[in-house]
Amino acid sequence: MNDKNNNKIGFEKINFALSYPFSRPLGDFVFIDGHTYEIDVANGHEVKDWVSKGKALSGFAGISERMITDLSQLIPVVATGSNGSPVQLRRKFS
Repeated sequence: MNDKNNNKIGFEKINFALSYPFSRPLGDFVFIDGHTYEIDVANGHEVKDWVSKGKALSGFAGISERMITDLSQLIPVVATGSNGSPVQLRRKFS
């Protein structure tokens, strides 16, 4: 790798570090395939019935039946600080 590429990678890491702390939704949200869906209404055990931005999660493009499952099949994750931000989740789950 040449010096120009090393400098670019170095600047990217510095810019990433300077953007800390990373913002996160104030309320509940689900993270599916790199996308964040803030939950407005979470009644029942079927994730597909949860509402984000006035629409059921099952109505969003890119959310397949595989992702819309019963809550008993999911494992909740509690994250504090920047670890719960979509930026960090995207980085850690990519």
